[in-house]
Amino acid sequence: MLHVSAAPSLDSRPARVQEDAFADASLRDVVTNLPSRMLFHDRIEHALHRRARYVHPVAVMVIDLAGAMTAVADGMGPGTAEDLLVQVAKRLQRRVRSAATLACLSADQMGALLDDLDSAADAVLVAERLVESLREPFILEADIPLSMQAHVGIAVNGGGPESAIELLRRAGAALDTARRRGRSVEIEMHPGRPSLAVSEHRAVL
Repeated sequence: MLHVSAAPSLDSRPARVQEDAFADASLRDVVTNLPSRMLFHDRIEHALHRRARYVHPVAVMVIDLAGAMTAVADGMGPGTAEDLLVQVAKRLQRRVRSAATLACLSADQMGALLDDLDSAADAVLVAERLVESLREPFILEADIPLSMQAHVGIAVNGGGPESAIELLRRAGAALDTARRRGRSVEIEMHPGRPSLAVSEHRAVL
């Protein structure tokens, strides 16, 4: 007869192991395994530090899924919403550069850090590619298709002193402008300069 021993519970492990497990949980989203907001913030700080030695701009994106996850969770259950979030994460990862960092900021928002850009225009191209990819239908349970209407706010640091918090705040402000004006992508180049509209919102068919 085959006997399977139960794995020890987290509480029965040594304190250091428990601490490591909780630390990992705080750095990674439990559904997608993408970096959490905390780890994303740390990656941005490192990118800005490297930016002081190189000439490439650093771009941060906040990708808003327009409440799609919340709506699916309310209508079809949290399990379906989690499955959809995993699909979204995988699709976005395929659309960004290998050196980019994709993060899960909340149930309805993702973040992206691009620190190997040749120009700010490259960030715009990536953002538009991400928005377009989310319009391609996702297949939910019972073969139900779902297309997403996303908005992206981008903040670019071209070399001036700036913290990760400030860069994220500017990306969030650009996102608010995109949603308010019904645009897909909005980019803010430097602190104090007005946001630049990049692409107009297109309705999901």
